[in-house]
Amino acid sequence: MSQTERTETMVLVGCGAEKQNSPTPARDLYTSSYFQKKREYAETVGDSWAILSALYGSLAPQSRTRPYDVTISDYPLDVDERDRAEYATVEEWAESILEGVENRVHNLDRWDDRDPLGRIVILAGQKYVEPLREGLDALADEHGFEVVYPFDDTSGIGDQIGWLTEGIEAAEDRDTGVSAGSEVDTGDVEADRGAIPNEDANATENSGPAQADLGGFANRDSGA
Repeated sequence: MSQTERTETMVLVGCGAEKQNSPTPARDLYTSSYFQKKREYAETVGDSWAILSALYGSLAPQSRTRPYDVTISDYPLDVDERDRAEYATVEEWAESILEGVENRVHNLDRWDDRDPLGRIVILAGQKYVEPLREGLDALADEHGFEVVYPFDDTSGIGDQIGWLTEGIEAAEDRDTGVSAGSEVDTGDVEADRGAIPNEDANATENSGPAQADLGGFANRDSGA
């Protein structure tokens, strides 16, 4: 990879405890101001992003998702929870996400109109990061991308929100300079329809959302 070649930045955003009361696109399910700030960072700084859901694994932001009450700390899941979840153990949960990241690498390599993966930014707490760290670092070494864990160097949510805000402002300043003063659109992103499963628009209490293989990230600049 040449130093001048453009690469993709992907952002993995940890889910949140505060949620809507009915099925909704995953990007709108989590209602805390903390999640909203992470989402804003992902949509502003990232070229693509997905949500790390404790129950479902990786979620494409546009995937219709019902509310749930499971965290990483609840693993291994009991029988009742297992009926609703995709995974019984945190190891299964982590493996699914690592497989998805590798799928994303290969998909980007195949698509002529996509940049290769250069960087993954993980915006999640340590209980979500630690099951993934060793595997992500190994994939990064194998495929030549960088993994960034910015919250490792923060002291709490307030510090994290400050880091996110600085990153958003810096990205907006860069975009403004490139576009000669045009506004940056950080609203809803379009789906990367090249690799995402069906959105499951009719999700119910007995059906989960579409699973992102991380080939199904939402792309900020996608017109596909």
